Amino acid sequence: MDKIVFLDIDGVLNTPGDKNLIDDTFEENKLKNLVNLLLNTKSNLVIISDRRLIAEERIKIDNLFDNYMILVNYLNFRRTHKNRSDEIIEYLNENPCNHYVILDDNDLGYSESEVLKSHFLDTYKRGFTLDLYFKAFKILNLKLLYMVKSRDEVKTVWDFKKAKETLINELENIKKNTIHRIDELITQAYDLTEDIFINKYSDKFGFILSIHNTNNDYYSSISLEPIIGGNDESF
Repeated sequence: MDKIVFLDIDGVLNTPGDKNLIDDTFEENKLKNLVNLLLNTKSNLVIISDRRLIAEERIKIDNLFDNYMILVNYLNFRRTHKNRSDEIIEYLNENPCNHYVILDDNDLGYSESEVLKSHFLDTYKRGFTLDLYFKAFKILNLKLLYMVKSRDEVKTVWDFKKAKETLINELENIKKNTIHRIDELITQAYDLTEDIFINKYSDKFGFILSIHNTNNDYYSSISLEPIIGGNDESF
């Protein structure tokens, strides 16, 4: 397999207090993030949830993902090890894969495993949110596509460093055309890293600001946004 998403369900696709549940199990937004991840990265889905051990649950899971034309694979149909991390390692030994991500709300030995620890995303208390989507994208060794939008144009850039440079250039151009002080915003942009960006800005879809001068005769808006999508080329 080229890429694999190992999926727990409870605590990943649902969390306490969730509304808009499909089949009383799958929260719509978290499911949307997962489906986008699978389709945009062309990853294989492997269910690691204990729900896989119950035939009726497997039918429900299969029917759900059939709606998206996603084939469901299962880690196994009975436990072969006490620890789920050992079961995943056994699965990888039988199905070699370098690019995979583990979505689970419990650290079931993943962080103690030299093999698995860099592939584990902890969804505890929040489920599979948008920032974790982007982190999963990077773990699967794919580039994120960024969009820099200004009043005059839209630019798409694969590399975050180049996207950041484009953002700063746009801010500097705005600075030349307005008396509004944006030095603090420019400093903030210089300090921006991809990890900070993903953690802080992805839930509201980007670094977005609007500027106008005191006479309201100049107005500009600019944003740096990650795009839900990517290419098939690894770094």
